[in-house]
Amino acid sequence: MTRARRFAILALVVLVGALGVRACRHGNTLLRLAWPPEDLYDELGSAPIDVARAGSSVELVVVPKYAGSHDVDVHFPGKLALDGSLSWRLRVEVEVLDEAGRVLVRSQPEGSPYWAGTSGSGLNFLRTEGDSEWRPGSSYRVRLTVIEPDGELVEKYGAATVRVDKGPDE
Repeated sequence: MTRARRFAILALVVLVGALGVRACRHGNTLLRLAWPPEDLYDELGSAPIDVARAGSSVELVVVPKYAGSHDVDVHFPGKLALDGSLSWRLRVEVEVLDEAGRVLVRSQPEGSPYWAGTSGSGLNFLRTEGDSEWRPGSSYRVRLTVIEPDGELVEKYGAATVRVDKGPDE
């Protein structure tokens, strides 16, 4: 074996080792991205909510199975159209509380929400980032309260449902 070939093999072994050490530090995330569990994005909880009435509130108790970002969405039976035909007045406040009742995350009832759902049937009002808010196996209360109602959404798309699920890890 030539000296250059030995050097190339040694360099490859060192590179693979370095990548292995890095993967160990971020192993859970890397493995989850490569081979996600079938239930990774399953709904953690859902309940109907009247988005046409100010003060309407839903509280869900959820126990996440996986760390990472999580979403709180309001979904409708049909696909939402962003064609300018609706006023999109709906504003909500979302709170995530731990088992002791401490508020971990509180959203502000502001601006247009994000699009949610693969079918485009929902509006995302909260996406927590990273592992800090959601520890797998711990119980959390997620409370969504309608601040500014939007009866027009209900008339056009039907009854709304609050849904909590695992969000994407980027």
